[in-house]
Amino acid sequence: PVPNEPRERISYTCEQCHSTIFEEYASSVHGEALLSESNPDVPTCINCHEVHNITDPTTALFRI
Repeated sequence: PVPNEPRERISYTCEQCHSTIFEEYASSVHGEALLSESNPDVPTCINCHEVHNITDPTTALFRI
């Protein structure tokens, strides 16, 4: 299925929590092709690492 958001947004969403890894990805062959050229044929983070449920850490679920 076609995502509702541009593929580049996937990597920028992951960057919010995984900034060090994002820096490595952004300077890689895949990252440069996606982020600079919007190449639809390169993998995003979730193609290799799958997505996890992202929840707002300010919600009650995160309280002890």
